Amino acid sequence: SKVVIMTVEKHDKIFSITSHLPHLIAYNLVKSAQDFEKKQSYPLMKFSAGGLRDFSRIAASNEIMWRDIFFNNKINMLKAIDLFINNLKIFKFSLLMIIENVATMIGRVLAITAPIPASTHFIAIKLRPR
Repeated sequence: SKVVIMTVEKHDKIFSITSHLPHLIAYNLVKSAQDFEKKQSYPLMKFSAGGLRDFSRIAASNEIMWRDIFFNNKINMLKAIDLFINNLKIFKFSLLMIIENVATMIGRVLAITAPIPASTHFIAIKLRPR
């Protein structure tokens, strides 16, 4: 692990995107799968592949702890959610309009994720102002 010292504000901004938003997305994806399963009467969860399984592992995190994190970082979470929704809208529009740049958008993301080492862990120490 590598220790990184940062202010509370910087910590909350960074982790709203790198940690908190992924958990929120995982909870919502699993809920969407459950809602789909109920509405369609398909045993969807037994057919879930690696992607949904990975998200369900994240969604199995302690709900009280994550509720508290979401509310304690509410302003940054709202900004992260807005950014995510905007990107979803762009992707949805591209699908609706059969715009070829969907592959380009995915390719840009793949180029960014490739250099992220799977075993990197950072410990952030939140410094309180004196």
